[in-house]
Amino acid sequence: MTESASLALRVRAAPFEPGWAVFNRLALRHGCRSRSEFVRQVPLANRDPRNVIHDLERGNRQPDIARLSGIPLETLIHNSITHTDDGSVLAGELISRIGNVGHSCNFARICPDCLRSDIEQCGGPVACRPWRRSWWDVAKISSCPHHGRVLLASCPACGHIFRRSYLSPAHCACGHHVLEERTKLVTPDSRIGDAYLVGRLGGGPRIVHAFLDGLAFADAAEVMQWLGATARWGRSIVAWRHQDLAERAHTMTAGFAVCEAFPRQLEEMLDAMLEACPFARQTPQGVYGAMQKWLGLATQPALDPIRDVVRNHAVKHVPITAATMLFRNPVPMGELTTLGALGKLLGVSPERLVKAASALGMIPPSSRPRTGTVVTKSLKEPLAAFFRKLCSREEACQYLGTTPMVFKTLNIRNHLPRGYRIGGIWYSVADLERFLEALQGDAAFVNRPPPGSATILRAVRICHRASEEIIGGLLQGQIKATGR
Repeated sequence: MTESASLALRVRAAPFEPGWAVFNRLALRHGCRSRSEFVRQVPLANRDPRNVIHDLERGNRQPDIARLSGIPLETLIHNSITHTDDGSVLAGELISRIGNVGHSCNFARICPDCLRSDIEQCGGPVACRPWRRSWWDVAKISSCPHHGRVLLASCPACGHIFRRSYLSPAHCACGHHVLEERTKLVTPDSRIGDAYLVGRLGGGPRIVHAFLDGLAFADAAEVMQWLGATARWGRSIVAWRHQDLAERAHTMTAGFAVCEAFPRQLEEMLDAMLEACPFARQTPQGVYGAMQKWLGLATQPALDPIRDVVRNHAVKHVPITAATMLFRNPVPMGELTTLGALGKLLGVSPERLVKAASALGMIPPSSRPRTGTVVTKSLKEPLAAFFRKLCSREEACQYLGTTPMVFKTLNIRNHLPRGYRIGGIWYSVADLERFLEALQGDAAFVNRPPPGSATILRAVRICHRASEEIIGGLLQGQIKATGR
């Protein structure tokens, strides 16, 4: 054959059939047993089988395949996974930013139900009827939405993965016929995610999604994968590589559902994650786990709406300190913090602050407060004022003008305001002031005792009563203060 010669036998064009699969069907149509044998028979510029097959795998021989098959070059490019500077493209959609594995590998998946339909519905030689679909090799698509079953990646008989070098997708190299295989069934509720992706490529009915339709295919698939895994497993997701194909289909459907009514569904998922997180672990990493790590590593602007929702949720519900990080960056200060962080701001030990907050009733006693207890930042000012107006026992004695022994006796009789056990016993100046007001009543300020009155110390000697008894009488209204 010369390079300009045409093939005597050709195959019918099929939707989503990649160029290398068309070449395989042409080889079958001409009775060849391998692609290498067919390469030696067809008019190609470079007849070295190794170079030709290598180029076929990478989409570099599309013009030759178009000439041999009679299929327009634009159709072959549209149906094949091709590589660009931005990533891998199929049917005009950017399916991967880092290069889809289906672009350059010798790996291929199949749907036995689709192949059976091809044999039943297509014409021509039976061996050439089954044809491959490019979307079978898209990494994020795990099931066939038309038949509701997962794709088949390896031969059930020998266990070897299917290769693109196999001319017919209906047979394995071991001779096993895969047309009668029945892969795992995917329920209708679990195949919506894959159906959406296939529909976007044009391989099925288009499913409209208000949020995902605004993203590139690669970004939409990535969002569905991560949000779906988070919705299913929470902060500690199961890695994509550890999920079987049925689980992957379920994950993509869960992600599709989370993105509906955006951002309400996402916020509800974040609320559930917060509720499931123990108080001691309520940090962005503790609450959001792998999802916030993914949003920090992914740099595409298309994910900014999701980042904004998660960031706003963290600022509103997660205690934030100066060292808190979210998406690998500092977080704007929110309304919540921890008792330990408040202690650092006030210059008070966390243990002392915890005891003070409990004693003041800012934290319910049943909550078992700890340094990691979440509180609102509104507690900062009252706690700061509280610590500014504390005094030790010795200072309280001086403030009241009494001796330590009398102070102790008054304390035993519960006449004095209570002390706060926060690293020792401390008294509030405000409480001591209220005690003096209750003791002195509305007595006027005087320079000397009014006629017929006496100081407490003189009354002790005159009445032969202890000072605490006289103070008790003043507090109970049995004795009236005439001056102070």
